[in-house]
Amino acid sequence: MNPALRRHGSTLAILAVTAAAGVAYLVDAGSPTTGETLARRKNLLPTFRGDDVTEMRLAMGGRTARVFRGELTDVGQRPWQIEIDGAREPADEVAVDQLLGSLREGVVDHPIRSLSPAERTAFGLDAPRGEITLSMGSQRYRVLLGGPAPSPPGAVVVEVEGHGAAVITAQLAASLSLAPDALRKRELCTWEASDLDALALDGAGGPRHLVRAPWHAPRGESFRFDGSTAEGSVRAGAAALDRIWEAFARMKADAFLTSAEAEPASTRAVVVTLTPHSSKPVVYEVGGACPGHPDDVVAARREQGTAPVFACVPHSVEEALSLPASELVDRHLIGARADEIADLKLQEGAHVLALARSGPQWHEQTPVDRPVDPEVGRAFLERLLDVEGTFVAAPAAVDPPRATVRIVSGVGDGKEERVELLEIGAERAGQVQVRRTEDGVVASVPADAAAALFPDDLALRAKKVLDFPSADFHSLSVTGPLGTQRFERRSDGAWLLLEPHGEGLSPDAALLTELADAVGGLEAERWLGAVRPEYGLEKPRLTIAAEVGAGKAAHTIEVALGAPTGLGSFARLAGDPAVFVAPRRLETAADRWILDRAALLVDAERITAVTLVGEGGKRLVLQAHAGALQVVGAPADAASAARAAAVRDALGDLLAEGVVSVGPPDKAQGFDKPVLTVTVELGGKRLELRFGAGDSFRGSSVYYARRQGFAATFAVAQSHVRPLLDAVK
Repeated sequence: MNPALRRHGSTLAILAVTAAAGVAYLVDAGSPTTGETLARRKNLLPTFRGDDVTEMRLAMGGRTARVFRGELTDVGQRPWQIEIDGAREPADEVAVDQLLGSLREGVVDHPIRSLSPAERTAFGLDAPRGEITLSMGSQRYRVLLGGPAPSPPGAVVVEVEGHGAAVITAQLAASLSLAPDALRKRELCTWEASDLDALALDGAGGPRHLVRAPWHAPRGESFRFDGSTAEGSVRAGAAALDRIWEAFARMKADAFLTSAEAEPASTRAVVVTLTPHSSKPVVYEVGGACPGHPDDVVAARREQGTAPVFACVPHSVEEALSLPASELVDRHLIGARADEIADLKLQEGAHVLALARSGPQWHEQTPVDRPVDPEVGRAFLERLLDVEGTFVAAPAAVDPPRATVRIVSGVGDGKEERVELLEIGAERAGQVQVRRTEDGVVASVPADAAAALFPDDLALRAKKVLDFPSADFHSLSVTGPLGTQRFERRSDGAWLLLEPHGEGLSPDAALLTELADAVGGLEAERWLGAVRPEYGLEKPRLTIAAEVGAGKAAHTIEVALGAPTGLGSFARLAGDPAVFVAPRRLETAADRWILDRAALLVDAERITAVTLVGEGGKRLVLQAHAGALQVVGAPADAASAARAAAVRDALGDLLAEGVVSVGPPDKAQGFDKPVLTVTVELGGKRLELRFGAGDSFRGSSVYYARRQGFAATFAVAQSHVRPLLDAVK
């Protein structure tokens, strides 16, 4: 063992401290007081007066840095600055505070008061791996980080120049062994959107030159194109700008680079120029694989009067800053977000619809004074905000506007409210021209979407259209592509089929209950107002009629479904001019044959014989003996019994997916050459099932099937028929 280590081995073995190495040198008066000395007798530094700290110098890993207080700011602060290789930039305030905290709170377990020259060399203090010099008022401490101590594990020998050596733990050593880059501010872009007068992006994504717009908007969203590109002076969209602001926030250094490392790797795919209100422009260059960081790209910040900064930043930064101009353009007619809007007014001639926000709720002011259901108000506003247009080369005005929309939104920050005005022109060829006065552009909007811009208080109706329990329904009828289906409920609650007529046909009680529930609990996805030709309600696709209630409360309901739309179908009630969007659930329940799907089921307990005839005339005959179903002509073994059981179970599982058609079968259904014919003897009754072609029905793979004595073709899942086909192979 080294003599120095052997000499101090017993002392070093009992040390348990935090981790760091340091030397401090007291150069003049201002020595620690007796009280400080006693209070800090276990601390690394004899004194620490944080308000007096003006500078630190670090030397780690062959690099040096000076951390010092900057100039006094407008708010009376002197933020930390860092100077590395002659380049000065803002320091990371948190990292500097953490380092100062380690120097302030760091303790030693046991000091080593004197070391011989040989011992200093052995402990690595003649050539320390790092040092920190702290200037604190009239005092100056120099802390040297030496080599490892014998114990505890990871411990390090340190020296505070003029105050002797000590051992500190690995944790304290790690907190003091900071590379200069660790104290640099990782955020390359610290500008907020509200700080900027202009923003220019060039390179990938094309030229996108934006300037602050004259209108107010929160979160720095009031930007427009500057007129130097094909986009003119159109407004930039808030959602797209959010992606750019988020990219700036993500522009944090995962690692810093030297100029020699960054310049050859940089492709400058995107060049961003920010022009703050009262500062010189700042340029950011982003692009190129970052050396040693495959998931990052090279980024450079260049600012007049300061050295450039090079770093590795996430690749997502480049992706967001490459957003093309077509996605930055705001094609929505209204720029404010839902939570910002305080008042809105839609006017067409003397007809006015005005709403105002009252806390989280909406209140209708005109034409009636009433609160608006929160869900209805939210849906109404969202539909209005969803309206988009295609910009057209048009006059600067829609002359004369036949309607207007006025939106007032709160901006905050003591600024005046934002007022947006839309001027709506006449409809031509299914399009409506709308002028956005905020930026002067004219957009062409499809007439059905533009309907949301006109005052119609019907659109503020509650979503509940009908409210009747299914038990109150006495009759139901559906007229549509399948023809007419009519049903009547008897006094005992059972349903009767009145139409269509056909042998063996009967109603499906479960499907009728589903339809009655859909009609009786009908809710509008949204209300639209007056009928329009494109709604398809002049010749409805489906008409559902029902008799509900009893006595004086009895009346007839009729719902017409027109053209399909995204959430369902355009619809209206008989006697009511208001159009609404009915949910898909209603169309699904009505647009099908509401006939018994259980017609193909076989009562397995009553089977006395079964004959299966497959393609090519292959046959399988089963007969019941002493209650057991057996394959005729096959040995009475386990395989034969399993085959018989598979047939029995399949016959009891033939619940149809639905009725496909009524009346004679279509040729395409394949019953002229069935894939399987099943004859079942049930005591004294005989039942015959035929299975035709395979097909798809409502998203399921099926076989067409018919039962003798039933004037209908059914769709049966292929998985239910497959055991019967396999049995006859």
